[in-house]
Amino acid sequence: MIRSLPLLLLVGCVTETGNPELDVHMAVSGASSDERVTIDHVPSVTIDAAYTVLDDVRLVQGDACDAPGEVEFDAEGPFAIDLLAAEPFVVDIPAATGDYCRLRVRMDRADGAPDGLPAGMDDHAVYIEGRRVDHTPFVIRSRERFEVDLRSSGAPFPLDTGTDRLVLAFDLGVWLADIDLDSGTPGGDGVLRIDEDYESGLLEAFEARVEEVMSLHDDRDGDGSAGYDDPTLAD
Repeated sequence: MIRSLPLLLLVGCVTETGNPELDVHMAVSGASSDERVTIDHVPSVTIDAAYTVLDDVRLVQGDACDAPGEVEFDAEGPFAIDLLAAEPFVVDIPAATGDYCRLRVRMDRADGAPDGLPAGMDDHAVYIEGRRVDHTPFVIRSRERFEVDLRSSGAPFPLDTGTDRLVLAFDLGVWLADIDLDSGTPGGDGVLRIDEDYESGLLEAFEARVEEVMSLHDDRDGDGSAGYDDPTLAD
């Protein structure tokens, strides 16, 4: 079975110029929404591990993006994230009540191998282990510092005591479903490696999708996942 929801981040923030008056919570988990890429063991591309480092997580308060009067609220990173951890990492950070027009986040390179991340993550922003349909293991590593700017579609979205849990959804299915992993050649150890040194064409195809898979949601039921009933606030 496929876990029905994408990777998620409940976004927390700290104001640089305002008065904290609201607690927004942060957590991380993972899944896939595409049946061709799963977390479970079925005949498909299977993801066994996925890691990233998040930094510069920033909510921007304002009536419209890029307009005068914007106020920025930052989470203090970097955060070393095991995207498929059984228990999501949770942070409570003070924020402010108001209307927001965007979320910005950077996926940054790991400095060494922080606790919970594999050694291969060193100096890389994304690290994935999985298996092709034919069960050949693969490892994807990207050093690209992805800058993502999610903007409200239409009116700004409010944050207050009734809306203080947000989900930033990453969809691993979109990351990998259309990449031709079968075209890659495994090394002598039987592992297909996709990074700057091996299969650079497949790496470019992967990196082209990374910034296209994120969207921000209102976690209305507070369950820490972006369900179908959780409205999209920005994409």
